[in-house]
Amino acid sequence: RERGVLTHLSRSHVDRTMRGTVAHGAAFSKHFAAFTLAPECDDAPGTSAGDDGNAGSSSLVVDVVLNAKDGWDRDLLGDVCNALHLPGSPYASNPSPDTPTRPPLNVVVELIDFTEERLEPVGDAGESPGVCYHPTRLRTRVPTSTDDDDGGWTTWTAAPRVDETPRASTGKGGQKASKGGQKARKDTRAIHFAALLVREFGRDNLRKGRGVVDVAGGSGDLAFQLSVRFGIPCTVVDPRGGGVQLTSRHRRLLASRAANSAAIDDEWLASSPLARQLRREWETFAPDACADHVKALFDERLMFDASTAALIRDCSALVGLHPDQATGAIVDCGLVMGKPWAVVPCCVFPNRHPNRRDASGRVARTTDQLVEHIAGRASGTRRCTLPCDGANEAVWWKPEGGMEGVRQ
Repeated sequence: RERGVLTHLSRSHVDRTMRGTVAHGAAFSKHFAAFTLAPECDDAPGTSAGDDGNAGSSSLVVDVVLNAKDGWDRDLLGDVCNALHLPGSPYASNPSPDTPTRPPLNVVVELIDFTEERLEPVGDAGESPGVCYHPTRLRTRVPTSTDDDDGGWTTWTAAPRVDETPRASTGKGGQKASKGGQKARKDTRAIHFAALLVREFGRDNLRKGRGVVDVAGGSGDLAFQLSVRFGIPCTVVDPRGGGVQLTSRHRRLLASRAANSAAIDDEWLASSPLARQLRREWETFAPDACADHVKALFDERLMFDASTAALIRDCSALVGLHPDQATGAIVDCGLVMGKPWAVVPCCVFPNRHPNRRDASGRVARTTDQLVEHIAGRASGTRRCTLPCDGANEAVWWKPEGGMEGVRQ
């Protein structure tokens, strides 16, 4: 289940409190809500210029996100949204689609414990338009004529978070989330991998040429995220599967994104960098987008086959989410062609590839060792752990310095 759409994941803890009145907001789903505070002082942190970089084109605001992954579970989030008097889409816990996004009461909110997140830059070469805040503890009150400033507060605390980035199950075996905790789900792999590709390679760059080649993506999960969610052309290369097939779950997701986008009114849009980012994300969803499907094994022959050579030559990136035996071919092709590539390895096949060795010279027999081998193929490779269960180590490379440092 997708929980929010923010893809720029630079977070830091903030040691201060902030207070303001809820000016706009909405409960977009049972797992995600956002609101904008008009702060009580003019120099409040979190204020920012508009997306065009002109100071003063955006009001002084503090943008706040309440997300399930921060510990706001379904019931607790619903209670907080009711206390904030946030309207919701038909997919929210308190649906009221005809209610405007300006809450009817002057609800005062004080953020007590929270982290700060940079918003996604506008365009691949742009700067972040500002920040939003992820509270884990806050308090709310509705002022009345009989209240003093210290009365009428209700404090809300998110549930403690569990580790959302367990190690790959075939590697050194980190601890999984305890039963009943917020366990990282396997079915979010494509969501998180697609977000990483956009963040690291840039959406505009990935849209160039023939778009992304998704190797061994026969199920269509990653291709759906890239083509439908991010509007990136995508071609699946896999002898199996049917490519992107819109399921009932996909259709519900598309319907919810359209409803959520409509819930952001023009006044909120003009005042809030977060509202503008959410609107851009949700309006990018292209329900009619369809990824192409080439039913073939991905190997070196595709670079010389007349029917596929142009696809490889003109693609923007080569990627694979658990591509199994095609993992090495993705890396080889990317390095030879000077194309950005990214893989999330899973199966290792040590008997078929005894030349794959880790930094100590041992044959790669585990996913961790295979990741180490791939990361050593060229200078400038990077890696990270995706916040999902199972084999979740991503490795990627882009030719920022040309082909220097490439090791065959």
